Formats: sequence, structure tokens, C-alpha cells
Amino acid sequence: MKGKRKNIQYFFIYIIMLAASAFLIFGGVKQLMMTQDLKASIEQKKEEKKRNLLEAARILFSQKGISKTSISEIAQAAKVAKGTFYLYFKDKDELLEHLILQISRNIVTLAYEHAEQHRTDDFTENVIIFVDYIITYFSSHQDSLSLIKRNFTWSMVQHSLEQEENNALRHQLLERLQASPTSHNYSQRELF
Repeated sequence: MKGKRKNIQYFFIYIIMLAASAFLIFGGVKQLMMTQDLKASIEQKKEEKKRNLLEAARILFSQKGISKTSISEIAQAAKVAKGTFYLYFKDKDELLEHLILQISRNIVTLAYEHAEQHRTDDFTENVIIFVDYIITYFSSHQDSLSLIKRNFTWSMVQHSLEQEENNALRHQLLERLQASPTSHNYSQRELF
């Protein structure tokens, strides 16, 4: 009887240890999931603050001009502290570069999607469709045009694209350019 009782005690100890382990494991998983959710939420808030800073700068630059817009005004319009600005950008020039790249990327993406929807067998016609979209876009978005035309440099865009080697749009554009009948006359760098 004593041996049977001891076995039951060991069995209960084993069950308690299993339950405790399960609690720790599942509690740990739950804690891990909560931590990942918290990290995702923090990243979303960071991205939102950066977007707000860029949008506030775009509006203020269009209204007042770049040189007459202060970092304090941008931070205030974005509803963040001035110090928060410096978490995302070194200075106003870096913010301007990000803004121009963002606008440029958006326009090129829209133009590419439009050109793909209206694609023909004629390479020249496809280029005209692509460029025509960009011209039409700038006709109705004069604020973006004035911001870009004063501050745009191809080397800035090229540098950005080279840093983003996995940029899907860049690869799609290169594939289309390389598939053109005249592509054999140019290097990959010249095509892009």
C-alpha cells in the first residue's frame, strides 16, 4: 500500500509539473505574442509619425516654400515634438530628399501601372503612354511639380534605387526595358 501511495504521489507531482510547464510554455507564447503585437504597434506608430512629418512638410513647403519653413513648424503641423523630428531625419534637407523620393516613387509606380493597363505591342507607344501619364499627373498636381523641379536630381533617385536592390518596381521596369527591341544597344545602367 505504501508503494502504491508513493507512486500516486509521484504521479501527481508529475501532473503538477506538466501543468506548470504547460502554463509557462503557453503563458510564454502568449507573452511572446503580446510582445510581438506591441512591437508591431510601435512600428506602426513610428511609420505613422514619419508619414505625418513628410505630409506636413509637403504641405508647408508648398504653402511657404522650403527656406521659409522651419523644422519646428513641420513638427507642430505633424503633431509631434521637435525632438521627434530628429529621430527620423538628420535635418530639413534629408527630409526633403525623402519627400522627393516618395513623390517620385509614387508617380513612377502610378505611371507604370497605367502603362501596364494600356500596354501595346509597340515599345515606343508604351513609353509615350508612360510619359503622358506623368505629364498629366503633374498638370493636376502643380505643388508636387514645383517641389520636384527645384530639388530633383537623378543621382539621388539612382542612389535610392541602388540601396533598395529588392525594389519590385525597379526590377519590373528593367525587365520591360530589356525586353524592348532596342535594348541590346545599351547597358543595364544606361537603360535605367
